[in-house]
Amino acid sequence: MPLDELRDAVRRVIGGDVPMSEPAGGEPAALRRSTGINSRQADRYRQGRVFLLGDAAHVHSGVGGPGLNLGMQDALNLGWKLAAEVNGWAPEGLLDTYHGERHPVGQRVIMHTRAQMALLSAGREHHCPAGAVRGVAA
Repeated sequence: MPLDELRDAVRRVIGGDVPMSEPAGGEPAALRRSTGINSRQADRYRQGRVFLLGDAAHVHSGVGGPGLNLGMQDALNLGWKLAAEVNGWAPEGLLDTYHGERHPVGQRVIMHTRAQMALLSAGREHHCPAGAVRGVAA
């Protein structure tokens, strides 16, 4: 992204100028625009004694800030189950319920953030699927 384009975008958003200049030393500016979608999800949240949660389990756009909430919910869901197992009061198979409960929630958040990105994107170059918006509206 050219520095002038970034400067203009910042001016539009905050309503004023922010001092910006090329980096010292003649090196090119390392500014880039995020385009498309960056979302993915692990196939399994548990493999043996290894559990995935938060960003290790799912990655998606930060639009709307769902990542922190989703990761905290993963941690709470798994935390009490691990405590129950360690303390000997967990029913048989309790740890096996983690994936089934949390994976669909991760899928739903990814679908919603993809829809948000599709609605916020300015044109086809962002490659956000229209199906994401249809999925939320259904």
